[in-house]
Amino acid sequence: MGWLLIPFRNIPSWYFLPFFVAVFVRPSIAVTVNSGATTTFWFLSIPALIFFWRKKLKLFKLEKMLLVGFVALFIATGLSLINAEDLSNSLGSYERYVRFLLFVPLYIFVRKFQLQLAPTLAWGLFIGCLVIGLVAIYQFHVLNMPQPMGARQINRFGFAAVTFFLLFMLQVIFRWRVKWILLAATTVSIVIIYGITLNNTRGAMLCVFPFMLLLMFQFRNDFDKKKILLFLLVSVGILALFLHPRSPVAQYYYTGFEQLSLFVQDPMQNYKNSWGVRFLLMYHGILIFLQYPILGTGLGDYRQDIESMMNAGQLLVNDPLMLQGAHNIFIHILAETGLIGFLVFVLFVFILPIYIYSYFLMKYQSNSKIRLYALSGLTIMICHFTFGMVNTWLTNNAISIFLI
Repeated sequence: MGWLLIPFRNIPSWYFLPFFVAVFVRPSIAVTVNSGATTTFWFLSIPALIFFWRKKLKLFKLEKMLLVGFVALFIATGLSLINAEDLSNSLGSYERYVRFLLFVPLYIFVRKFQLQLAPTLAWGLFIGCLVIGLVAIYQFHVLNMPQPMGARQINRFGFAAVTFFLLFMLQVIFRWRVKWILLAATTVSIVIIYGITLNNTRGAMLCVFPFMLLLMFQFRNDFDKKKILLFLLVSVGILALFLHPRSPVAQYYYTGFEQLSLFVQDPMQNYKNSWGVRFLLMYHGILIFLQYPILGTGLGDYRQDIESMMNAGQLLVNDPLMLQGAHNIFIHILAETGLIGFLVFVLFVFILPIYIYSYFLMKYQSNSKIRLYALSGLTIMICHFTFGMVNTWLTNNAISIFLI
């Protein structure tokens, strides 16, 4: 039974045990338990704040830039509070950005032992994908939910499921060669893929295509006949899932295209569908930004501004459906924090991390562990960017998932 302890064999000292346990458990509880990722983040922050000062590390220049950038993001988003009308509500929204500040000691705390986390992360994703898939199957077949949602909102459950599955695939590709483990991984993959199709979140499943392109680019010089055949089989399976008329995934996309076509023909009459509403919400978010272009309307004031604009007849349609976020993370950030917050957010949450992961990926091609981490980081960027184009994932739980 010693194999059960594999994830925890490389723990450097006792005060790192909470981190290894949390990294192992987090994929299982992130979207299947209320505030699962948020609880994990705060649980990790305690030992990080206590012990990070013991770590005398020489960080790379790019690492220092990123950590300073997260502090700058916390400050830049705080500037929007100047325009906030409901300060208590705005401070509640600002609390979620404290995570970017706490990420600094958290990163320093584990920086030295990141590569030792690989077995823990791999087995955590293994169990997590199985749990998420089984939860989706249980909710659909036993509880008769039309779209499984775990303990979270439907779209965010689907997004987390797809993200963890893609990260799990990278672990399988780089780490596991034993036949029984590969067989178990295949079984888990089938379970979570089925769960993902039951959830049927279009924005989340779109992440698969750029992920496949990333793998093709990374392994372009490593393909032999067997790998090419395997890749073609996987690609055919994905295309069938997305394009075959009888596939529930394909049917959902076809429905979306029909809704979009109707919306384009007459936006004022045909907006009451998933795609039509999103376009109007994004447009209204841009209207708010134009009113407060520099510092934004203020964190937490978005809904209040939409209500005011609706009462004044400034929206394209006066419908309660409009009383929600922009359904686009970039437009939402632009509206709430203005150009200052938006530019800092895009630079340090997307552009700089993508550059850092790409830099280490190219520099350490011969080191499989670093390649795994770099590709995993790029996968997280791809997923959050793609999903962010159609959803606002700036919730407490989603930010915790992103940072951890």
